[in-house]
Amino acid sequence: MVTQVNVKIFGQEFTIKGEDSPAYVESLAQFVDKKMREVASASSVITSHKVAMLTAINIADELFRLRKELDDKDQQVRSKAADLIGLLDSAFSG
Repeated sequence: MVTQVNVKIFGQEFTIKGEDSPAYVESLAQFVDKKMREVASASSVITSHKVAMLTAINIADELFRLRKELDDKDQQVRSKAADLIGLLDSAFSG
């Protein structure tokens, strides 16, 4: 079911349509609004367009770093699992 949610991000109102719950969409909007305000307060950027672009870059950086961290952890788990399987194979075949 498609829903419409009205949100306010960096002083502008948007209507977002989607299948996610209104509470989820509102939490996303609050996250983006908070990030934009952080960028705006930390820089001398004047236009909301530039603030939005810098915010998008910051969020993309955060996403890429978290993906890499997750991938690294996944590789560690796979390596440990392979080691454990090797130990179990040795224990049961010996």
